Amino acid sequence: MLAKNNKLSLWAAVIIIVNIIIGSGVFINTVELAKRAGVLGGLCYALVGLLLCPLILSFVRLLQLYPNGGFYSFCSTSLHPSIGFMSTWCYFFAKLSSATLAIHIFTLLVQKTFPVLTCISATTFDIIVLAILLGLNMLNVRTGSRIQGWLMILKLFPIFLVIMSGLFFLQGGNITPVHQLWSGLPSAIPLVLHALLGFEVACAIIGTIDNPEVNGPRSILISYSIVIMLYILYQTIFYGVVGTSLTETSNYSGAFPLLISKLGISDYFRNILGHLIHLAIATSALSAGFGMIFANMWNLYTLAEQDLTIAPATIIQRNQFNVPFMCVLAQGAIILTYMFIIGGEQTTFQQLSAFGTTVTYFLSITGLCATLYQQGHSLLLPIMGFINCLILMTASLHTMWKTNNPLPLYIFLAIMIFGMVIYALSSNKNTTSFVQNK
Repeated sequence: MLAKNNKLSLWAAVIIIVNIIIGSGVFINTVELAKRAGVLGGLCYALVGLLLCPLILSFVRLLQLYPNGGFYSFCSTSLHPSIGFMSTWCYFFAKLSSATLAIHIFTLLVQKTFPVLTCISATTFDIIVLAILLGLNMLNVRTGSRIQGWLMILKLFPIFLVIMSGLFFLQGGNITPVHQLWSGLPSAIPLVLHALLGFEVACAIIGTIDNPEVNGPRSILISYSIVIMLYILYQTIFYGVVGTSLTETSNYSGAFPLLISKLGISDYFRNILGHLIHLAIATSALSAGFGMIFANMWNLYTLAEQDLTIAPATIIQRNQFNVPFMCVLAQGAIILTYMFIIGGEQTTFQQLSAFGTTVTYFLSITGLCATLYQQGHSLLLPIMGFINCLILMTASLHTMWKTNNPLPLYIFLAIMIFGMVIYALSSNKNTTSFVQNK
């Protein structure tokens, strides 16, 4: 797909995956986890991390079996090309929902930090940010990975600030049994689930990674381990420093001012530090959106390579930086559509993304199950992966039912129907071409 000197190293791939996983979810969860589980909020990340291990290891196994493939190969090889198409198609649109939400969160946070920018409507600001992200994704793959590296440094600033503050301001009384709310762990799990998804992006960028048969599986394991460790430390230390005061704030926007008040600095520096943290959280959302657009273009590219899109020859064209620019522009058009249809309804974006991604998980694990069965290997791992998918699917549907918001399901069904039409037309075209050539 790419020349060797233009491929991603293992650590460049890890940076991209970490950038996508660590969006704004960990920060948004700060107060809610404290209210539900107290000091055990960090434990929630550890428990869900263990719960998802079969799913993680299933994707590691898939990358070992298909080192040069992706979602399409996982299902098309052992099941049917139509299953591979729908798996990739669902993921492509679901991830763009996440990217749209990331852009919108960035806009809201920046406008809140700099009120003067509220003279620009949120939609207009979203479009400006989208245009910048699309332009950056037109650049060389290595250049894009460097940009993500700098963005990751900025986004990790609030997390490391919390961890470092624990070295000096951790209160032993805040981590005693009275602060351990075990009964709140079940209700905290859905919040944590959504903050940990994104590891599968390695499957989309596998063709851009150097030595994919080794570095593809490693990139998932390393990035997931890094994220879990950071999340546990962040949430546990935050509560350990602030204590029950954290549960008295309305949402995450009040959490960091509370933490800063414990640092013993002047009001002037508190104000500056508060602005820096909000900008860092905004950057966290922005870098996640940037990474999603970069990784997701290769899903559309894969379908175009298989002649399963409209005008596939046009879609696989490259610019001077060897980037399939039409894939980038197509994502921009879809994100714009999401912006105008869904508006700023954050829960709709989250539910559409979670549900669509889970469908891809399910289909991919089904492909793994079929492959291992054909090779005569144990099916224990994919069966446990199926259980993970069932939990994720149930959580997504429960959230839709609880919020009485069927719009994500309607949009997903529309995407599925549109995909079926595209696949049928492409298959007929390919069959006709084969017969004529014969």
